[in-house]
Amino acid sequence: MISQNHRRRRTIQYEPLTYAMPKQNLRSKRKASTGKNSNVNIFDAFKIFASCILLASSTYTYLLSQRLRSDLYPDTNNLSAGFDRNFVRRNRDYGGGKLRNRSENQLSREDKKGGSSLLIHQGNDNSVFIPSFVKEKLNSASEFDTYGISHEILSARKAAASAASNSQQQSFAKFKKIAQEIREEFALRYGGNQAARAILQKTISTFSLRDDVNNIEFTAQRLNQARLEKRQFRFGFAGYSVTAGRGNYFNQSFPFVMERILEQPMKALGVDWSVVNAGIGGVPSLPYGLCLDTFLGKDPDVVFWDFAMNEANDSVEGFEAYIRRVASLNKLKDVAPMLMVKDTFMAQNRTLMLERYVEAGALIDPIVIHTDPAVDPFLQVDDNLRPIGFRQWREFGAPPDAPGKSRHHPAKKEHEFIGFLMAMHFLAALELLAGADMGLYQLKPFPQRSDLPPPVNVKEIQSSWTSILLGNPKDENGTTWVLEPSQCFTSFDPILESNLKDLIISENVQDKFDLMLPKGPKIYNAGWVLDLGYTEKRAKLQLQRYGGLGFVDSKKAYYGVYASGKIKFFLPSKASSVIVCESNEKKDSMSCDMEKDVSYNIGREPVQDISAIDTIGFTYLGGSICVHLKVPTKATMTTKGTSTNNESVNYAGSDGYILEVAVKSKKIRNKSQACNISHLIWL
Repeated sequence: MISQNHRRRRTIQYEPLTYAMPKQNLRSKRKASTGKNSNVNIFDAFKIFASCILLASSTYTYLLSQRLRSDLYPDTNNLSAGFDRNFVRRNRDYGGGKLRNRSENQLSREDKKGGSSLLIHQGNDNSVFIPSFVKEKLNSASEFDTYGISHEILSARKAAASAASNSQQQSFAKFKKIAQEIREEFALRYGGNQAARAILQKTISTFSLRDDVNNIEFTAQRLNQARLEKRQFRFGFAGYSVTAGRGNYFNQSFPFVMERILEQPMKALGVDWSVVNAGIGGVPSLPYGLCLDTFLGKDPDVVFWDFAMNEANDSVEGFEAYIRRVASLNKLKDVAPMLMVKDTFMAQNRTLMLERYVEAGALIDPIVIHTDPAVDPFLQVDDNLRPIGFRQWREFGAPPDAPGKSRHHPAKKEHEFIGFLMAMHFLAALELLAGADMGLYQLKPFPQRSDLPPPVNVKEIQSSWTSILLGNPKDENGTTWVLEPSQCFTSFDPILESNLKDLIISENVQDKFDLMLPKGPKIYNAGWVLDLGYTEKRAKLQLQRYGGLGFVDSKKAYYGVYASGKIKFFLPSKASSVIVCESNEKKDSMSCDMEKDVSYNIGREPVQDISAIDTIGFTYLGGSICVHLKVPTKATMTTKGTSTNNESVNYAGSDGYILEVAVKSKKIRNKSQACNISHLIWL
């Protein structure tokens, strides 16, 4: 059975790689002999000596390659026909901290639509460089990577007869074949089995709640629970332009790479599942993190966010709010969603905070992915010396001159690498599930769901909007907290529910115009207009030249100026706090200030308590994008259907508040200065 050595928590240490190309003296100097007979004798002796050296070298290379074969490339004679590859390994040697092997493989090119093939095909013979960290001893957590678990499950199967039915054994055999192909593919791309396992150890941090359980065992139970309940296991990828895949085709982004890799093993074990990529270019983690149901749908099993770029300074304020929101989702289930975070390996404060929430029992199986420590050593050598998965590292998948090919955006190969890392983690969980089906492993039950611990950011507690972000004490002692569910409606895309349009009860709203067309003062003077900001519209126009590249995200919002009048929304429930957010755009001193240039009425009462939310995570380019409104004590509720002549029947008969928003500053007269509304959040 599988060892219970559980802990996989480490401090990442990265040492810069130094590498020098080996030099060979290709010319030999021969001293001229002084006599004819002497010259012949020396030449014959040299030939004999060279033959001996060649024979010894060949013997040594063969013996060494056989010794390394079992360590680096187990089961090399069992290549599945499922992958079209002709892989030949020879001439392996250690020297100067490097492992070299020769292989015949070449990645196939993507199809015309930008689809990414995950198969390796025969190609030219190339020398491959492997950095020194690959030789480091694997830690105990490697027992729970997909290679370690597969080995243990197969060993358990050989040691004991299985009571599984014929159909279960057939499913197990099919799954094992598919899983083996994926592991071989990962190894072929990234330098061999030893390199593959070292990379997984270097790039994925996991945390465990109990001493006797590794967190991957809870992930396996998640998959099993979804299968037993005959529902989809749902991945929800939230994030910004990196998650969306800018610079490439949308379907080349890492969520869809992971989806393609896991499609067959999930199917083999009877797990129905889905992947949503709701990445939106240029958005911070908040207010997005308050609207996860809106973007990802109800009750996701896995939630993802990338903190590595927009919040790359290791800040924890927005990160903690995001953690607490994820930990409070799926209230009717036994467990909160799994949280996956992509982050820089230098963000130790965020990693420590995540560990704190695991120790408190609020999260049970989060992972952090940080690619740089494993990738950078490979990138310091010439392209033709890297394993095939690291070659052409900065070649994007989109056509030449397409937008989005900036330094901070991953190119096609990096998206494939990230997708593979995620897939390999879940493949390990599937290995446990397959073992459980055969009676070779017993799935671990979920621990009892815990309440939230007190927030770390105590200094923020006095803010009027803190309860929306961090929650409130559950008891007088303040040892446990509760975060009430919020409701969020947005005009952004892509969303699965809660469109901001459904709350509008004004008649002076223009939402029929083409978003890409310019709109003059006459349109804005007539009312609020559904439109795009200047930067967003310019980006969309650039994408249109290339057919859009498949992207579906859009930061549209309702824009208004002083002459536009009031825009009215119906909030279909009682509320104590409301957050109003604008689309994040680059602003100047003449742009609208949502705190100072706008008036708000809730329940027919003017709002006096208005404050800009300036915590990290809620800001963009250093400026606030949301304001908090405290509902007036005298605000009155209204029953929808009696308050407006608007044709919309959404929430008819419901009780709620009417929110009225108007631009009060006369200086806001044209589109370049306009105020806008993209999110309404309340609780």
